[in-house]
Amino acid sequence: MLSNKAHLYENKHFFIEHSIHYRIAGFLFVLPKVPVANLEQLSNEALSGLGPTLQLATKAVQNVLSPVNIYCTKFGESGGTLHFHIFPRTLSLTEVYQHSEGTQESIDGPHLMSWANKQFTGSVEHGNISCTIDLLKDYFRNVG
Repeated sequence: MLSNKAHLYENKHFFIEHSIHYRIAGFLFVLPKVPVANLEQLSNEALSGLGPTLQLATKAVQNVLSPVNIYCTKFGESGGTLHFHIFPRTLSLTEVYQHSEGTQESIDGPHLMSWANKQFTGSVEHGNISCTIDLLKDYFRNVG
């Protein structure tokens, strides 16, 4: 059984990990190595590396999964350590969402993420997470 997160990559200031709790292939977290509660607490050097790290995480997801869209979010509602969600909206996830919600309307990203987080936790999985983790690890090895 995998831990709560699968470590994929790290640089001087950040970790990139795959979520195991939210069982969606390609759902990543970007976390600072030095735990802070908000952006203001990051060092200037870490802040300079944040954009390129988020870009690297989204490029990895794009290259491995080719999603329709990738959401990059920071919520912070639960307090604790600052972290960013990298959430891929694949065509198959979009179709499951639209069928479940009975709509073909345009996608509301925050609503989709909330819905997906409720639907794909525990043992329910969307996509092949183990395979995706392996592919992402290969991607990061080749760019790192």
